[in-house]
Order: sequence, then structure tokens, then C-alpha cells
Amino acid sequence: MNPPAIAGWLEALRRGFVAFLVVAGIGQLFALVGPALAGTRASLGSFVRLGLVYLGSFHHVAVELDVPELDVTAAPGSGATSLSIGIALLSVTAVAGWLLFRGGRAAAERGGGGTGARVLLGAAVAPGYAIPAFALMALARTTTSLRWGAVASGELRVGLSTWQAVVFPFAIAAAAGAAGGLSSAVRGPLVGAAAAGGWRMFVLAMTLSLLGLFAAGIVQPDGPAALLTPSTARYLRPVLDHPGLGVAAVGHHVAVAPNEALWTIAPAMGGCLVARGTVDADLLCYGRFPREVATVPIPISGEHVVLLPLGEASFGPAPRGYLLFLLVPLVSAGFGGRRAGERSGEQGRRAVLAGTAAGLVFAGLVGAASLLSTVTIGYGAAFGAEGTSGWLIAGPDVPSATFLALVWGAAGGALGAASLRWRSPRSSPPAARTTRR
Repeated sequence: MNPPAIAGWLEALRRGFVAFLVVAGIGQLFALVGPALAGTRASLGSFVRLGLVYLGSFHHVAVELDVPELDVTAAPGSGATSLSIGIALLSVTAVAGWLLFRGGRAAAERGGGGTGARVLLGAAVAPGYAIPAFALMALARTTTSLRWGAVASGELRVGLSTWQAVVFPFAIAAAAGAAGGLSSAVRGPLVGAAAAGGWRMFVLAMTLSLLGLFAAGIVQPDGPAALLTPSTARYLRPVLDHPGLGVAAVGHHVAVAPNEALWTIAPAMGGCLVARGTVDADLLCYGRFPREVATVPIPISGEHVVLLPLGEASFGPAPRGYLLFLLVPLVSAGFGGRRAGERSGEQGRRAVLAGTAAGLVFAGLVGAASLLSTVTIGYGAAFGAEGTSGWLIAGPDVPSATFLALVWGAAGGALGAASLRWRSPRSSPPAARTTRR
């Protein structure tokens, strides 16, 4: 192995470890600040373990709660229960992805070589990131006694899914780093234009989705959207009543803001939010819209509770005003395609080709982010000879969301790039003058 390649590998490992330190530090910040604002009292070790649970949640590693022996007074013998919940706080996942992307690109540029070598060098950030992450997440496991008065007692074991703690951080780091390595190898005008246009489509779609949710909460303060955005008294009242807990709740809301945006983009394009597994149902589409959702009070600490939209819901067609969400993919794809056309430095067919290719990038980003935004739940319970178990995945229907993003992105991107022809003569660059000799 030549010296530049060795330097590239060392750079990749270093960059991966630095990214891990940043993300792990954010996890500890969440664990220390949130409970402190909420007035929770616990040992320092408990806060540190909570920070490791946050570290897992940044990578969609499921939290597992197991009661291997549950003694219930009203039931003969003992039983067992288990629950696992997987969710990604995508704001922090995005920070990790950005750091790993830049790290992969820096390592590839330092090591050099062809496209394959650069992609491999970029992906080499994964060991430096994932190995220490797994080592720390393994320490999150804890055991505590569990007792509900004279009704039931047992031992509660809390930890993170071992196989997910190994696989998910490594996969995220390798994918982000490899993309960074690829970006250092492919520098053609068409590829650069498609990447810039697709990225603009994605960012605009996320931003417009959140703005749409915010506006929907204002227009319908008693509707489901009012519980999802800090735009109504229904949301702000409990936050202001308990400022410490409220600030912590808003901070966590910011952490899942990309999740909400992605759960909006899929229905906005004509797809659905779905539940698949033990329960199979469409949760949110233009044709199946939750008209009213009952809230469930969730105790946080002491007398503090948070109202979550987890109760029964009634469904019907979406109100006509929600059809305005069609503007999200339309505007995003159009402006993204125009950006791709401008970046290509061309007009006509080549600009349209760049706008269409931007739709491919947009579809890839929507598909990957939608997959990370899903919520996974597994459960099981057994008492004597009887038992039950099941699993559930809730979120955007990833295949249809990816396909719809491709259709909207390619068509809208082509139209946006074609609109460059409609520029006024003043906005066009002056043609070079020719002189006769």
C-alpha cells in the first residue's frame, strides 16, 4: 500500500472517531440538560446511561425493556413481558451524516486513486465511528426493581438491541462516508448539477413541509396538526405552565422535526403513512385523513404530564385545504431542477437532462431518510401456557415514497430546468463579440 493510501486510511479512522465524539457528546448533553430542566433527580451514572440510550436513538437502535419474571397477584405463577421501540432523532442523525460525509471526502482526497478506491476510503470512516459507539452502547444496559403496589412486582432490564447497535451505526457511517468518497471522485458538470439540484429539492421539501404543518396548526388549532407544531395555544400552554419541562420537550421536538417533515412529504406527494406488521393499515393519505385524535397523558416526572396523540382516531377524506400540500413536491422539484440547470451551465436538452437527473438524487435522499424515520415496535407477553407477541413498523411507505419522489423529482426537475429558456434577455449572459479582421 502506497503512502498516500495509508494516509487516507488513517485520516478516515481519525475523522470517524471525531464524528463519534461529537455525536456521543450531543447524547450526553440531551441526557444531562433535559432531565435537569424537568426537575428529575438521579445519580450521575443514570444520566450517563441515559446519554448512551440517546446515542442509540440517533442511529435507530431499539430500546429494549424486558421483565423476565413478572409476579402478578391476581394471576397464578409468574409471567414475562418485553417491549422494544426503535426511533431515530433525525436532527442529530443528520449531523452525524454530515460529519461522516465530509470525513469520507477528506480521506478520499488525501488517499487519491480511482473511483472505487475513493469510495472504499470514504467508507473507512465506519470502523472509527461504529466500534466505539457499540462499545459505549453496550454499557447502557441496566437492571432495576419494578413494583406496582401490591398488584405486580418483578425485575426490569433496560438496554439497547445488541445486533442493531453493531449494524446500524456501521451502516450509516459507511454509507455517508462512501458518498463523500464518491463526491471526491466524480466531478463532471452533469453529476455536480444533479447533486446540487437534488439536494435543493430535498431541503426545500423538508422546509415547506414543516411550514405547512405550522400553518395547518394555526388554521385548525383543534386538529391533529396542532399537536405537532409549536403554533397554537394547545401546544404552548403546557410548555409555558412548566417552563423547565417545556424547554426539554421543545428541544426533543426539534430533534424529531426532520421525522415530522418526512412523514409529511410522503402523503404530500400522494403516498401514505402506513402501519405494517401485526396491524396493517393506512394512517394518513389524501383519501384517509385523521379528523380527530384523542390524546393520552404521559407522566414525565412528579405531576408533570405530556399529552401525546396516541388515542383513538376517526378518519375521513382530507379537507380540501390540505391539497395545498401538493405544492410541496411541485415547488421543490421545480426550483431544484432549475438549480440543476443553472449549475450545468447549459440550456436546452442538457439542462433538462440535469434537472431530470436531480430527480434521481431527490428520490434516493427521500427513500433513505424515510427508512430512517420509521418507528419500529416489538412486544411480547407470556403468562403460564398463554402468550402473545407481535411487531409493528409505522411511517412512510418507503417503496412508494421513493417511487413518487422519483416521478415528482424527474418531471418537476425537467420542467424547472426547461424554464431557463424563459429568462428575460437582460438576465442572460452577454454573448461574446466577434471582430472581423
